[in-house]
Amino acid sequence: MPRSRWSARAAVALLRVWWWAWVVGLVAAGTLGSITLGAALVLATFLTAWALVGLNAVIVAYATGRDPHRTVVPALLVAAAVPLLAGSVELLGPWTLAPWALVVLTTPPSWERLRRHLRTQRPSGSAPSLHQIVRARSWRSAEADDARPLPRGPGQLSGCTTRRLVRLWLATSRELGRRTEPTTLDLLLDLRRACLDELERRDPTGVQRWLASGDADALGRFVHERVGEQGSDPRQ
Repeated sequence: MPRSRWSARAAVALLRVWWWAWVVGLVAAGTLGSITLGAALVLATFLTAWALVGLNAVIVAYATGRDPHRTVVPALLVAAAVPLLAGSVELLGPWTLAPWALVVLTTPPSWERLRRHLRTQRPSGSAPSLHQIVRARSWRSAEADDARPLPRGPGQLSGCTTRRLVRLWLATSRELGRRTEPTTLDLLLDLRRACLDELERRDPTGVQRWLASGDADALGRFVHERVGEQGSDPRQ
Protein backbone atom coordinates (compact mmCIF):
# COMPACT_ATOMS: atom_id res chain seq x y z
CA MET A 1 0.00 0.00 0.00
CA PRO A 2 1.41 3.48 -0.88
CA ARG A 3 2.95 5.45 1.95
CA SER A 4 0.60 8.38 1.30
CA ARG A 5 -2.41 6.15 1.92
CA TRP A 6 -0.93 4.90 5.18
CA SER A 7 -0.22 8.46 6.31
CA ALA A 8 -3.78 9.48 5.44
CA ARG A 9 -5.22 6.62 7.46
CA ALA A 10 -2.91 7.35 10.40
CA ALA A 11 -3.86 11.03 10.41
CA VAL A 12 -7.56 10.23 10.31
CA ALA A 13 -7.18 7.60 13.06
CA LEU A 14 -5.39 10.08 15.32
CA LEU A 15 -8.04 12.70 14.64
CA ARG A 16 -10.76 10.19 15.46
CA VAL A 17 -9.15 9.22 18.81
CA TRP A 18 -8.56 12.87 19.70
CA TRP A 19 -12.12 13.83 18.79
CA TRP A 20 -13.82 11.07 20.75
CA ALA A 21 -11.62 11.69 23.80
CA TRP A 22 -12.71 15.32 23.90
CA VAL A 23 -16.36 14.44 23.24
CA VAL A 24 -16.45 11.96 26.13
CA GLY A 25 -14.77 14.44 28.47
CA LEU A 26 -17.01 17.35 27.49
CA VAL A 27 -20.19 15.28 27.71
CA ALA A 28 -19.19 14.06 31.17
CA ALA A 29 -18.42 17.59 32.34
CA GLY A 30 -21.61 18.91 30.76
CA THR A 31 -23.73 16.23 32.42
CA LEU A 32 -22.29 16.94 35.87
CA GLY A 33 -22.68 20.67 35.34
CA SER A 34 -26.28 20.26 34.15
CA ILE A 35 -27.15 18.56 37.43
CA THR A 36 -26.06 21.68 39.30
CA LEU A 37 -28.12 23.88 36.97
CA GLY A 38 -31.35 22.03 37.71
CA ALA A 39 -33.78 20.11 35.53
CA ALA A 40 -36.04 23.07 34.79
CA LEU A 41 -33.24 25.27 33.45
CA VAL A 42 -31.75 22.42 31.40
CA LEU A 43 -35.14 21.64 29.85
CA ALA A 44 -35.78 25.29 29.05
CA THR A 45 -32.34 25.60 27.45
CA PHE A 46 -32.89 22.50 25.34
CA LEU A 47 -36.35 23.54 24.16
CA THR A 48 -35.14 27.03 23.26
CA ALA A 49 -32.19 25.64 21.30
CA TRP A 50 -34.41 23.09 19.56
CA ALA A 51 -36.94 25.75 18.61
CA LEU A 52 -34.28 27.98 17.07
CA VAL A 53 -32.01 25.39 15.46
CA GLY A 54 -34.81 23.00 14.48
CA LEU A 55 -36.90 25.70 12.84
CA ASN A 56 -33.88 26.88 10.88
CA ALA A 57 -33.15 23.29 9.78
CA VAL A 58 -36.72 22.80 8.54
CA ILE A 59 -36.59 26.06 6.58
CA VAL A 60 -33.25 25.11 5.00
CA ALA A 61 -34.56 21.63 4.13
CA TYR A 62 -37.62 22.92 2.30
CA ALA A 63 -35.73 25.78 0.66
CA THR A 64 -33.06 23.47 -0.78
CA GLY A 65 -35.31 20.46 -1.45
CA ARG A 66 -33.35 18.17 0.87
CA ASP A 67 -34.78 15.37 2.96
CA PRO A 68 -35.91 17.04 6.23
CA HIS A 69 -34.57 14.12 8.27
CA ARG A 70 -31.04 14.89 7.05
CA THR A 71 -31.19 18.40 8.50
CA VAL A 72 -33.61 18.07 11.42
CA VAL A 73 -31.83 15.14 13.10
CA PRO A 74 -28.43 16.92 13.18
CA ALA A 75 -30.26 20.00 14.47
CA LEU A 76 -31.69 17.89 17.31
CA LEU A 77 -28.17 16.75 18.22
CA VAL A 78 -26.98 20.35 18.22
CA ALA A 79 -29.88 21.35 20.47
CA ALA A 80 -29.04 18.49 22.83
CA ALA A 81 -25.46 19.73 23.05
CA VAL A 82 -26.48 23.22 24.17
CA PRO A 83 -27.43 22.19 27.76
CA LEU A 84 -24.20 20.18 27.93
CA LEU A 85 -22.29 23.27 26.83
CA ALA A 86 -23.99 25.33 29.52
CA GLY A 87 -23.31 22.63 32.10
CA SER A 88 -19.61 22.38 31.27
CA VAL A 89 -19.24 26.17 31.49
CA GLU A 90 -21.01 26.10 34.86
CA LEU A 91 -18.73 23.35 36.14
CA LEU A 92 -15.34 24.26 34.67
CA GLY A 93 -15.61 27.84 33.51
CA PRO A 94 -15.69 29.71 30.18
CA TRP A 95 -12.43 28.16 28.95
CA THR A 96 -14.40 25.04 27.94
CA LEU A 97 -15.84 27.01 25.01
CA ALA A 98 -12.53 26.51 23.17
CA PRO A 99 -12.58 22.67 23.16
CA TRP A 100 -16.29 22.73 22.30
CA ALA A 101 -15.47 24.86 19.26
CA LEU A 102 -12.70 22.47 18.21
CA VAL A 103 -15.02 19.48 18.54
CA VAL A 104 -17.62 21.18 16.34
CA LEU A 105 -15.04 22.14 13.70
CA THR A 106 -13.59 18.62 13.55
CA THR A 107 -16.81 16.61 13.27
CA PRO A 108 -16.66 13.18 11.52
CA PRO A 109 -17.36 14.52 7.98
CA SER A 110 -14.07 16.42 8.20
CA TRP A 111 -12.21 13.13 8.70
CA GLU A 112 -13.13 11.88 5.25
CA ARG A 113 -12.31 15.26 3.69
CA LEU A 114 -8.88 15.14 5.34
CA ARG A 115 -8.30 11.59 4.11
CA ARG A 116 -9.19 12.53 0.52
CA HIS A 117 -7.00 15.62 0.72
CA LEU A 118 -3.95 13.73 1.99
CA ARG A 119 -4.49 10.90 -0.47
CA THR A 120 -4.45 13.26 -3.45
CA GLN A 121 -1.29 15.13 -2.43
CA ARG A 122 1.68 14.31 -4.65
CA PRO A 123 5.17 15.84 -4.80
CA SER A 124 5.46 18.67 -7.31
CA GLY A 125 6.39 17.39 -10.76
CA SER A 126 5.62 13.73 -10.02
CA ALA A 127 2.20 13.71 -11.67
CA PRO A 128 2.15 13.15 -15.45
CA SER A 129 0.85 15.87 -17.71
CA LEU A 130 -2.48 15.49 -19.48
CA HIS A 131 -0.59 15.02 -22.76
CA GLN A 132 1.31 12.07 -21.24
CA ILE A 133 -1.88 10.60 -19.86
CA VAL A 134 -3.81 10.48 -23.10
CA ARG A 135 -0.81 8.94 -24.87
CA ALA A 136 0.10 6.47 -22.11
CA ARG A 137 1.12 2.99 -23.26
CA SER A 138 -1.04 1.37 -20.57
CA TRP A 139 -4.15 2.58 -22.41
CA ARG A 140 -3.12 1.26 -25.82
CA SER A 141 -3.16 -2.14 -27.49
CA ALA A 142 -1.53 -3.63 -30.56
CA GLU A 143 -4.56 -2.83 -32.74
CA ALA A 144 -4.15 0.02 -35.19
CA ASP A 145 -7.11 1.98 -33.81
CA ASP A 146 -5.88 1.77 -30.24
CA ALA A 147 -2.32 2.70 -31.22
CA ARG A 148 -3.42 6.25 -31.98
CA PRO A 149 -3.35 8.80 -29.13
CA LEU A 150 -6.50 9.25 -27.12
CA PRO A 151 -8.37 12.46 -27.98
CA ARG A 152 -7.21 15.58 -26.19
CA GLY A 153 -10.35 17.67 -26.51
CA PRO A 154 -14.16 17.32 -26.69
CA GLY A 155 -14.19 18.19 -30.39
CA GLN A 156 -12.36 14.96 -31.30
CA LEU A 157 -14.81 12.53 -29.67
CA SER A 158 -17.46 12.06 -32.35
CA GLY A 159 -15.17 9.99 -34.58
CA CYS A 160 -13.88 7.71 -31.81
CA THR A 161 -15.04 4.16 -31.36
CA THR A 162 -17.08 3.35 -28.27
CA ARG A 163 -14.23 1.29 -26.88
CA ARG A 164 -11.87 4.25 -27.11
CA LEU A 165 -14.42 6.48 -25.38
CA VAL A 166 -14.68 3.99 -22.52
CA ARG A 167 -10.88 3.92 -22.20
CA LEU A 168 -10.78 7.71 -22.19
CA TRP A 169 -13.40 7.83 -19.43
CA LEU A 170 -11.41 5.42 -17.25
CA ALA A 171 -8.14 7.26 -17.94
CA THR A 172 -9.55 10.62 -16.91
CA SER A 173 -11.17 9.03 -13.84
CA ARG A 174 -7.74 8.01 -12.58
CA GLU A 175 -6.30 11.40 -13.33
CA LEU A 176 -9.00 13.37 -11.48
CA GLY A 177 -7.73 11.91 -8.21
CA ARG A 178 -4.20 13.19 -8.86
CA ARG A 179 -4.58 16.62 -10.41
CA THR A 180 -5.16 19.81 -8.43
CA GLU A 181 -4.49 22.53 -11.03
CA PRO A 182 -7.77 24.36 -11.84
CA THR A 183 -6.98 24.63 -15.57
CA THR A 184 -6.22 20.92 -15.92
CA LEU A 185 -9.26 19.95 -13.85
CA ASP A 186 -11.51 22.11 -16.03
CA LEU A 187 -10.10 20.46 -19.15
CA LEU A 188 -10.59 16.99 -17.69
CA LEU A 189 -14.17 17.74 -16.64
CA ASP A 190 -15.05 19.16 -20.07
CA LEU A 191 -13.54 16.11 -21.74
CA ARG A 192 -15.41 13.71 -19.44
CA ARG A 193 -18.70 15.55 -19.90
CA ALA A 194 -18.39 15.39 -23.69
CA CYS A 195 -17.29 11.74 -23.50
CA LEU A 196 -20.31 10.73 -21.42
CA ASP A 197 -22.67 12.71 -23.66
CA GLU A 198 -21.31 10.92 -26.72
CA LEU A 199 -21.61 7.50 -25.06
CA GLU A 200 -25.16 8.27 -23.97
CA ARG A 201 -26.04 9.35 -27.50
CA ARG A 202 -24.79 6.03 -28.87
CA ASP A 203 -26.10 3.69 -26.17
CA PRO A 204 -28.48 5.49 -23.76
CA THR A 205 -29.78 2.23 -22.29
CA GLY A 206 -26.28 0.99 -21.55
CA VAL A 207 -25.27 4.24 -19.87
CA GLN A 208 -28.40 4.23 -17.69
CA ARG A 209 -27.75 0.63 -16.65
CA TRP A 210 -24.17 1.53 -15.80
CA LEU A 211 -25.28 4.50 -13.67
CA ALA A 212 -27.81 2.29 -11.88
CA SER A 213 -25.12 -0.32 -11.13
CA GLY A 214 -23.07 2.14 -9.08
CA ASP A 215 -19.80 0.59 -10.33
CA ALA A 216 -17.69 3.47 -11.64
CA ASP A 217 -15.15 1.17 -13.32
CA ALA A 218 -17.67 -1.09 -15.09
CA LEU A 219 -18.65 1.25 -17.92
CA GLY A 220 -17.25 -1.11 -20.56
CA ARG A 221 -19.55 -3.92 -19.42
CA PHE A 222 -22.69 -1.92 -20.11
CA VAL A 223 -21.90 0.25 -23.13
CA HIS A 224 -21.55 -1.62 -26.42
CA GLU A 225 -20.09 -0.69 -29.78
CA ARG A 226 -22.32 0.06 -32.70
CA VAL A 227 -22.56 -2.35 -35.61
CA GLY A 228 -19.64 -1.85 -38.01
CA GLU A 229 -17.87 0.45 -35.59
CA GLN A 230 -14.89 -1.67 -34.51
CA GLY A 231 -11.69 -0.76 -36.25
CA SER A 232 -13.05 2.50 -37.63
CA ASP A 233 -10.68 5.39 -38.04
CA PRO A 234 -11.37 8.02 -35.38
CA ARG A 235 -9.91 10.70 -37.65
CA GLN A 236 -12.56 10.21 -40.31
